[in-house]
Amino acid sequence: MPLPARHYSTLNYDVWLYIASFLTLQELWNARFLNEVVFGVAMDAGYQVVHVPTDYRHFEGFTQWFPRFYGADVGHRVRTIHFSPLAALRKSSWDQGRRTRASINDDLVPQERVLSFYQKLLQQSATTKPTMPTNPKLPTKPTQPTMSNRRLSMLARIKHRLQGIFPVKPQLSPEQTFQMSVAQFSAVSNIIVDLHYWERAGEIFPPVEFGMPSFMIKASSSNLKSLSLNVPISMALCFLSEAPHYPNLEKLSIEKQIWEWYDESQTETPSETWIQPLATFINRHADTLLSLALRLPIQGSNFAPGPYPAPSSPSGPHISSIFKNFDKIPNLVHLSLHLFRDTDPQGLRQFLRRQTRTLRKLELILEKNLSYIGADQVLAIVRDSLVHCRLSSLSIQYRIDNDEWQRSKDEPNTRMASALGLIRNSITQSNLTSLEISGYYTTLLPAELREILEMRGGIRRLRHLALRVQVMTADMFDLIVSELPALQSLDLTACAFKGRSSYYRDWEQDFALEMKTRTYADWGLQSLKLAVASEQPSLSGGIAVRGLVHALPNVHTFNGLSRSEYLSQLID
Repeated sequence: MPLPARHYSTLNYDVWLYIASFLTLQELWNARFLNEVVFGVAMDAGYQVVHVPTDYRHFEGFTQWFPRFYGADVGHRVRTIHFSPLAALRKSSWDQGRRTRASINDDLVPQERVLSFYQKLLQQSATTKPTMPTNPKLPTKPTQPTMSNRRLSMLARIKHRLQGIFPVKPQLSPEQTFQMSVAQFSAVSNIIVDLHYWERAGEIFPPVEFGMPSFMIKASSSNLKSLSLNVPISMALCFLSEAPHYPNLEKLSIEKQIWEWYDESQTETPSETWIQPLATFINRHADTLLSLALRLPIQGSNFAPGPYPAPSSPSGPHISSIFKNFDKIPNLVHLSLHLFRDTDPQGLRQFLRRQTRTLRKLELILEKNLSYIGADQVLAIVRDSLVHCRLSSLSIQYRIDNDEWQRSKDEPNTRMASALGLIRNSITQSNLTSLEISGYYTTLLPAELREILEMRGGIRRLRHLALRVQVMTADMFDLIVSELPALQSLDLTACAFKGRSSYYRDWEQDFALEMKTRTYADWGLQSLKLAVASEQPSLSGGIAVRGLVHALPNVHTFNGLSRSEYLSQLID
């Protein structure tokens, strides 16, 4: 793409950058020919992220068209490359109607233009069976005259001499052309390989091509700062074993949210075969890592019926034993972990105590098969290991099954004693500003919520809170406002909004009436995200939520929308 003509202006470079910072990506792209400064900013923003389908072989014409979207003049602008199946991009990126335009023109932002092209490939493959491009040899016509051996020999000598004077440029296959275009992304600092949607809701996508992600991981070195792998663990080991040393790697995320293979007869990769290689890779980059996320597979053989923890399987080391293989990560700030009933307490405790000085953000995801009691026992390890850790952000994600939730919803406070103890330690020892307690079937009982809000000390410095409560009353919301004066963002999910009436059909109406007598004009909350998860079809939450919104005149956004837009979507 040619550079625009120079437009001289009295405004300097920094001023134009400041002006561009207020524009949306689409506005910036439309104004890219204003001058060279805006052109450079627009090009960098437009080509910052590239999506590469891992199943591109199943879409005819893809390898020919991709280099046209990402030529040599824009390859150095790419910063993030995202590998995932093409159908996954459809699920995650094409919910908005503007991404399904009939025409693919230059007015679209480059990423939108490419996604529109991907959409056309998917629409075509949905109606016709995709075929692999082939290069068949044309048959020789029977009437075609044949040359004598003498003439063929003479032509061969002439061709050989001409090749010495005018070297013939080798013909590249579409696959080689595609690989060369990806190789031009020399400044990539973030690589994401995500096969989460490879198999979902009974839909099996075509087999994916692993060569391109592996090639990009091996080709990146000095510029790479973030590597995220959501793939089968055997594939992750293959990628990491061939990866070079990344001197600037700051973020590493290894997840496994998909089945290892489609064939149910195949088993998971044994833990002992990958614990040490993974630990070795992490230890090699320990000096530069700032963020580490390990959400690793769990061994089904270790599950046992009932709400209590089962003993460890003697067949082999549990995956959590990887913690004892880790060296100290001296600059680690963010840690995200899966916790299991078989979590090695000694290894985890040793690892966490090494990170106490630097750790500031902690995310804990609890195994789905754990009961509240089992989860509490696992959390006790973390609670005891981080007594002196100065956390600024804490997130605890429960994955309690529906049946276990039905059995445990009326248990006393002891079901979450370790979680509450961890929160109390974080508030006492640090400047905790963000707290999240989430989980689809996990609801805080009124007494548990009250205990959190009445924790003395740092709780009043909280700026972000996300939780799911069983019942929200007007008095309880008063307590949130009074005890959290610095709160700016609230993510609240309630199973019911309850007024003073004892009849559940009148709960929401009574709650709304109570909220009409209240106003929180002095509260500094800026963003509110509300969700209603009622078990009763008659409790939609619309009336109660409307009353709550009217009591918050200073809140800017509700579920990402303005006040008027949000209220217009509510159904009473």
